[in-house]
Amino acid sequence: DAGHAAALDFAGLCCEYGEGISWDPYKAMGWYQKAAASELERGRYHAGMLYVKEKSPYSKNMEIAVRLIRKAAENG
Repeated sequence: DAGHAAALDFAGLCCEYGEGISWDPYKAMGWYQKAAASELERGRYHAGMLYVKEKSPYSKNMEIAVRLIRKAAENG
């Protein structure tokens, strides 16, 4: 269900930016991966971007970031 996947992605955004909840990039990644598994390419894109952001614990892995963002662009 697209609405459900969008809600998963939104939960990831809330965790990533600390909106209404504590900042937690690990939880954000989990929500983004669930959204991507539900065929929401925006979730895959947000997961990829988390690898790019400097303050993210996932930063410094551009290979994964490019793969996720490219796949999101190709499918979305």
